[in-house]
Amino acid sequence: MTNATLQLAPDLFSEFRDFIYKRCGIYFADAKQSQMEAHLSNRIAALALREAGAYLALLSRDARAAQEIVCLLDEITLKEPAFFQHEPQLEMFRSSLLPAAMERRAKAGQNVLRLWSAGCSSGEEPYTLAILLREALGARGADWQPAVVACDISARSLDLAQAGRYAGAAIQDASPSLRARYFKPVAGGLFEVDADAKALVHFERANLLDKAFLPRVADTDILFCRNVLAYFDAAARRRAVESLHGALCIGGYLVVGPMESLHGISSGFKMIHHNQAVVYQKQ
Repeated sequence: MTNATLQLAPDLFSEFRDFIYKRCGIYFADAKQSQMEAHLSNRIAALALREAGAYLALLSRDARAAQEIVCLLDEITLKEPAFFQHEPQLEMFRSSLLPAAMERRAKAGQNVLRLWSAGCSSGEEPYTLAILLREALGARGADWQPAVVACDISARSLDLAQAGRYAGAAIQDASPSLRARYFKPVAGGLFEVDADAKALVHFERANLLDKAFLPRVADTDILFCRNVLAYFDAAARRRAVESLHGALCIGGYLVVGPMESLHGISSGFKMIHHNQAVVYQKQ
Protein backbone atom coordinates (compact mmCIF):
# COMPACT_ATOMS: atom_id res chain seq x y z
CA MET A 1 0.00 0.00 0.00
CA THR A 2 1.30 3.49 -0.80
CA ASN A 3 0.34 6.70 0.85
CA ALA A 4 -1.43 7.79 -2.36
CA THR A 5 -3.95 4.94 -2.28
CA LEU A 6 -4.84 4.51 1.40
CA GLN A 7 -8.61 4.40 1.95
CA LEU A 8 -9.97 3.10 5.24
CA ALA A 9 -13.07 0.96 5.46
CA PRO A 10 -15.61 2.45 7.92
CA ASP A 11 -14.86 -0.07 10.68
CA LEU A 12 -11.09 0.44 10.39
CA PHE A 13 -11.51 4.22 10.39
CA SER A 14 -13.52 3.90 13.61
CA GLU A 15 -10.85 1.72 15.20
CA PHE A 16 -8.10 4.21 14.39
CA ARG A 17 -10.25 7.12 15.52
CA ASP A 18 -10.99 5.45 18.86
CA PHE A 19 -7.34 4.52 19.35
CA ILE A 20 -6.11 8.09 18.75
CA TYR A 21 -8.87 9.61 20.87
CA LYS A 22 -8.11 7.37 23.84
CA ARG A 23 -4.42 8.19 23.59
CA CYS A 24 -4.59 11.98 23.44
CA GLY A 25 -8.15 13.29 23.11
CA ILE A 26 -7.78 14.31 19.46
CA TYR A 27 -10.96 13.42 17.62
CA PHE A 28 -11.34 12.91 13.87
CA ALA A 29 -14.93 13.55 12.80
CA ASP A 30 -16.28 11.66 9.79
CA ALA A 31 -15.59 14.70 7.62
CA LYS A 32 -11.89 14.46 8.51
CA GLN A 33 -11.41 10.86 7.40
CA SER A 34 -9.25 11.88 4.44
CA GLN A 35 -7.06 13.94 6.79
CA MET A 36 -6.55 10.93 9.03
CA GLU A 37 -5.82 8.73 6.00
CA ALA A 38 -3.09 11.15 4.89
CA HIS A 39 -1.44 11.05 8.32
CA LEU A 40 -1.63 7.27 8.54
CA SER A 41 -0.34 6.88 5.01
CA ASN A 42 2.82 8.76 5.87
CA ARG A 43 3.54 6.50 8.84
CA ILE A 44 2.64 3.30 6.96
CA ALA A 45 5.01 4.28 4.15
CA ALA A 46 7.77 5.17 6.63
CA LEU A 47 7.51 1.69 8.17
CA ALA A 48 7.24 -0.06 4.79
CA LEU A 49 4.03 -1.80 5.85
CA ARG A 50 1.62 -3.19 3.30
CA GLU A 51 -1.75 -2.23 4.71
CA ALA A 52 -3.52 -0.26 7.42
CA GLY A 53 -4.57 -3.32 9.42
CA ALA A 54 -0.94 -4.25 9.96
CA TYR A 55 -0.24 -0.73 11.21
CA LEU A 56 -3.10 -0.89 13.69
CA ALA A 57 -1.78 -4.22 14.94
CA LEU A 58 1.67 -2.67 15.41
CA LEU A 59 0.19 0.21 17.40
CA SER A 60 -1.79 -2.15 19.57
CA ARG A 61 0.53 -5.05 20.24
CA ASP A 62 3.98 -4.72 18.70
CA ALA A 63 7.08 -4.12 20.83
CA ARG A 64 7.63 -0.93 18.83
CA ALA A 65 4.20 0.42 19.75
CA ALA A 66 5.28 3.01 22.34
CA GLN A 67 7.79 4.68 20.03
CA GLU A 68 5.48 4.51 17.02
CA ILE A 69 2.64 6.12 18.96
CA VAL A 70 4.98 9.08 19.58
CA CYS A 71 5.73 9.23 15.85
CA LEU A 72 2.04 9.07 14.95
CA LEU A 73 1.18 11.90 17.33
CA ASP A 74 4.04 13.91 15.84
CA GLU A 75 2.51 13.36 12.41
CA ILE A 76 -0.99 14.34 13.51
CA THR A 77 -0.05 17.49 15.41
CA LEU A 78 2.73 18.91 13.21
CA LYS A 79 1.93 22.55 12.45
CA GLU A 80 3.70 25.45 10.76
CA PRO A 81 3.46 28.35 13.21
CA ALA A 82 5.48 31.55 13.10
CA PHE A 83 6.74 34.19 15.49
CA PHE A 84 4.51 37.11 16.54
CA GLN A 85 1.27 35.59 15.26
CA HIS A 86 -2.10 37.26 15.93
CA GLU A 87 -0.78 40.74 16.71
CA PRO A 88 -3.97 42.03 18.40
CA GLN A 89 -3.58 39.35 21.08
CA LEU A 90 0.10 40.13 21.53
CA GLU A 91 -0.66 43.84 21.80
CA MET A 92 -3.18 43.02 24.54
CA PHE A 93 -0.53 40.88 26.25
CA ARG A 94 1.96 43.77 26.20
CA SER A 95 -0.35 46.61 27.14
CA SER A 96 -2.86 44.95 29.47
CA LEU A 97 -2.33 41.36 30.58
CA LEU A 98 1.32 41.54 31.55
CA PRO A 99 1.06 44.84 33.47
CA ALA A 100 -2.01 43.51 35.32
CA ALA A 101 -0.19 40.29 36.23
CA MET A 102 2.84 42.24 37.46
CA GLU A 103 0.66 44.53 39.56
CA ARG A 104 -1.14 41.54 41.10
CA ARG A 105 2.14 39.85 41.98
CA ALA A 106 3.66 43.06 43.37
CA LYS A 107 0.66 43.64 45.64
CA ALA A 108 1.16 40.12 46.98
CA GLY A 109 4.84 40.89 47.64
CA GLN A 110 5.99 38.50 44.90
CA ASN A 111 8.33 38.98 41.96
CA VAL A 112 7.59 35.82 39.97
CA LEU A 113 5.84 35.81 36.58
CA ARG A 114 4.59 32.46 35.32
CA LEU A 115 3.54 31.96 31.72
CA TRP A 116 2.48 28.73 30.04
CA SER A 117 2.43 28.04 26.30
CA ALA A 118 0.24 24.94 25.94
CA GLY A 119 0.52 23.18 22.59
CA CYS A 120 3.69 25.11 21.80
CA SER A 121 4.55 23.16 18.63
CA SER A 122 8.09 24.01 17.47
CA GLY A 123 8.60 26.87 19.91
CA GLU A 124 7.67 30.03 18.04
CA GLU A 125 4.96 31.05 20.51
CA PRO A 126 6.89 30.60 23.79
CA TYR A 127 9.97 32.30 22.34
CA THR A 128 7.73 35.17 21.20
CA LEU A 129 6.46 35.48 24.77
CA ALA A 130 10.01 35.36 26.13
CA ILE A 131 11.08 38.15 23.78
CA LEU A 132 8.08 40.29 24.72
CA LEU A 133 8.81 39.66 28.40
CA ARG A 134 12.39 40.84 28.03
CA GLU A 135 11.24 43.91 26.12
CA ALA A 136 8.58 44.76 28.69
CA LEU A 137 10.80 44.27 31.74
CA GLY A 138 13.80 46.10 30.32
CA ALA A 139 15.96 47.50 33.10
CA ARG A 140 13.56 46.00 35.67
CA GLY A 141 14.45 42.48 34.55
CA ALA A 142 16.71 41.91 37.56
CA ASP A 143 13.79 42.62 39.88
CA TRP A 144 11.59 39.88 38.44
CA GLN A 145 11.78 36.13 38.00
CA PRO A 146 9.89 35.41 34.76
CA ALA A 147 9.54 31.93 33.31
CA VAL A 148 7.71 30.39 30.38
CA VAL A 149 6.75 26.71 30.51
CA ALA A 150 6.09 25.34 27.03
CA CYS A 151 4.59 21.92 26.40
CA ASP A 152 3.50 19.86 23.43
CA ILE A 153 2.58 16.26 22.79
CA SER A 154 4.90 16.04 19.78
CA ALA A 155 8.46 14.96 20.55
CA ARG A 156 9.61 16.01 17.08
CA SER A 157 8.21 19.52 17.54
CA LEU A 158 9.92 19.85 20.92
CA ASP A 159 13.27 18.83 19.44
CA LEU A 160 12.91 21.66 16.94
CA ALA A 161 11.84 24.05 19.68
CA GLN A 162 14.79 23.31 21.93
CA ALA A 163 17.20 23.81 19.03
CA GLY A 164 15.68 27.29 18.57
CA ARG A 165 16.71 27.65 14.91
CA TYR A 166 14.22 28.83 12.30
CA ALA A 167 13.92 29.71 8.63
CA GLY A 168 13.58 33.34 7.69
CA ALA A 169 9.89 32.89 6.86
CA ALA A 170 9.16 32.10 10.52
CA ILE A 171 10.41 35.50 11.72
CA GLN A 172 8.98 37.66 8.93
CA ASP A 173 6.45 39.27 11.30
CA ALA A 174 9.18 40.41 13.70
CA SER A 175 10.00 44.10 13.50
CA PRO A 176 13.48 44.92 12.12
CA SER A 177 14.64 45.98 15.59
CA LEU A 178 13.44 42.78 17.27
CA ARG A 179 14.89 40.70 14.47
CA ALA A 180 18.27 42.35 14.94
CA ARG A 181 18.26 41.93 18.73
CA TYR A 182 16.85 38.45 19.13
CA PHE A 183 17.69 36.40 16.02
CA LYS A 184 21.26 35.57 15.06
CA PRO A 185 22.00 34.32 11.52
CA VAL A 186 23.55 30.85 11.58
CA ALA A 187 24.53 28.21 9.05
CA GLY A 188 22.04 27.03 6.46
CA GLY A 189 20.25 30.34 6.17
CA LEU A 190 18.61 29.85 9.57
CA PHE A 191 18.19 32.23 12.50
CA GLU A 192 18.83 31.24 16.12
CA VAL A 193 16.90 32.71 19.04
CA ASP A 194 18.90 34.89 21.42
CA ALA A 195 20.36 32.91 24.33
CA ASP A 196 18.84 35.16 26.99
CA ALA A 197 15.35 34.71 25.52
CA LYS A 198 15.96 30.97 25.23
CA ALA A 199 16.90 30.80 28.89
CA LEU A 200 13.41 31.96 29.93
CA VAL A 201 11.69 28.97 28.29
CA HIS A 202 11.47 25.45 29.69
CA PHE A 203 10.10 22.77 27.34
CA GLU A 204 8.31 19.61 28.41
CA ARG A 205 6.46 16.88 26.55
CA ALA A 206 2.95 16.73 27.97
CA ASN A 207 -0.68 16.12 27.11
CA LEU A 208 -3.22 18.73 28.19
CA LEU A 209 -5.46 15.92 29.42
CA ASP A 210 -2.76 14.53 31.71
CA LYS A 211 -3.62 15.71 35.23
CA ALA A 212 -0.23 14.58 36.51
CA PHE A 213 1.36 17.47 34.60
CA LEU A 214 -0.79 20.19 36.17
CA PRO A 215 1.26 20.71 39.37
CA ARG A 216 4.18 21.75 37.14
CA VAL A 217 2.18 24.68 35.78
CA ALA A 218 0.22 25.62 38.90
CA ASP A 219 -0.33 29.30 39.69
CA THR A 220 0.16 30.43 36.08
CA ASP A 221 -0.41 34.14 35.43
CA ILE A 222 -0.98 34.05 31.67
CA LEU A 223 -1.72 30.94 29.64
CA PHE A 224 -1.56 30.79 25.84
CA CYS A 225 -3.40 27.82 24.33
CA ARG A 226 -4.03 28.94 20.78
CA ASN A 227 -5.40 26.77 18.00
CA VAL A 228 -5.21 23.65 20.17
CA LEU A 229 -8.76 23.08 21.42
CA ALA A 230 -10.01 22.60 17.86
CA TYR A 231 -8.22 19.24 17.80
CA PHE A 232 -10.51 17.89 20.54
CA ASP A 233 -14.12 16.77 20.54
CA ALA A 234 -16.59 18.44 22.92
CA ALA A 235 -15.92 16.13 25.87
CA ALA A 236 -12.12 16.33 25.62
CA ARG A 237 -12.35 20.10 25.09
CA ARG A 238 -14.23 20.48 28.37
CA ARG A 239 -11.64 18.36 30.18
CA ALA A 240 -8.80 20.36 28.67
CA VAL A 241 -10.35 23.71 29.62
CA GLU A 242 -10.95 22.40 33.15
CA SER A 243 -7.22 21.63 33.36
CA LEU A 244 -6.29 25.06 32.00
CA HIS A 245 -8.62 26.72 34.51
CA GLY A 246 -7.05 24.74 37.35
CA ALA A 247 -3.53 25.79 36.35
CA LEU A 248 -4.28 29.52 36.39
CA CYS A 249 -4.03 31.70 39.46
CA ILE A 250 -7.18 33.58 40.47
CA GLY A 251 -7.46 36.48 38.04
CA GLY A 252 -5.08 34.80 35.58
CA TYR A 253 -5.65 35.01 31.84
CA LEU A 254 -6.29 32.36 29.17
CA VAL A 255 -5.57 33.27 25.55
CA VAL A 256 -7.09 30.94 22.96
CA GLY A 257 -6.99 31.14 19.17
CA PRO A 258 -8.82 34.02 17.47
CA MET A 259 -11.35 31.59 16.00
CA GLU A 260 -11.80 29.64 19.26
CA SER A 261 -14.30 30.28 22.05
CA LEU A 262 -15.14 28.97 25.51
CA HIS A 263 -18.86 29.52 24.92
CA GLY A 264 -20.75 26.52 26.28
CA ILE A 265 -17.55 24.94 27.58
CA SER A 266 -16.80 26.63 30.90
CA SER A 267 -18.45 29.15 33.21
CA GLY A 268 -15.26 29.68 35.20
CA PHE A 269 -13.99 32.52 33.02
CA LYS A 270 -14.98 36.10 32.27
CA MET A 271 -14.59 37.22 28.66
CA ILE A 272 -12.56 40.40 28.17
CA HIS A 273 -12.49 42.41 24.93
CA HIS A 274 -9.57 44.65 24.03
CA ASN A 275 -9.56 46.29 20.59
CA GLN A 276 -9.66 43.30 18.21
CA ALA A 277 -8.68 40.67 20.77
CA VAL A 278 -10.60 38.51 23.23
CA VAL A 279 -9.13 36.75 26.27
CA TYR A 280 -10.64 34.91 29.23
CA GLN A 281 -9.96 35.75 32.87
CA LYS A 282 -10.26 33.11 35.60
CA GLN A 283 -12.98 33.90 38.15
